[in-house]
Amino acid sequence: MGLIICLEGMIGSGKTTQAELLHAAISHSYLLPELNQHSPLKETIQSWKKRRPTFTYTKEDILELADAYAQTQKKLLLLVPPNAMIITDRNVYTPIVYQADAMPMDEIAQIHKKAGVLFPEFGMVLDCAPATALARVDERRKQAGVYATRSWQENLMEFERRKARYVTLVNATPSLKVICSESCKENVFEKVKNTLRRQYHDIF
Repeated sequence: MGLIICLEGMIGSGKTTQAELLHAAISHSYLLPELNQHSPLKETIQSWKKRRPTFTYTKEDILELADAYAQTQKKLLLLVPPNAMIITDRNVYTPIVYQADAMPMDEIAQIHKKAGVLFPEFGMVLDCAPATALARVDERRKQAGVYATRSWQENLMEFERRKARYVTLVNATPSLKVICSESCKENVFEKVKNTLRRQYHDIF
């Protein structure tokens, strides 16, 4: 298996766009889809949402979700061509940030490691102001024409809390680097490429 690189950050920070651009720029790469859309993690999340309509977590929930995450990741990695560099739109850091109400992030990380989850060798956290991220989410919703209003998680206070957790995570994780994603996607992508070149000189 080749190198695993992840793009992380709040909703609306530009993760998916940058992951797609990076995949297009690196011929030997494989874009791994978000795991939460695949079995068994998808069904485990749905079951948890029914039990916890306010999206709270217990330790038992985190253990169950981590196990499902590991199983789903293992299944999807079987589809990756040999020696392909793997690019992920989100990774294990997302549940670590989202579940941090229940316990410290380092404990959540250990639960995922014990479950057999593979952590990426390198990651970039796309960082923008919560108001910018919310505006992008609103525009995306308008274009899609699917949801008329924001979900209960799509508010400034929640986005500010997630941003603060990502800052804490980056400070504790040397393999994660912050990329400012306030500007247009082309400028952000130049920052992504330059960050990767400093880490891996012959990646492009």
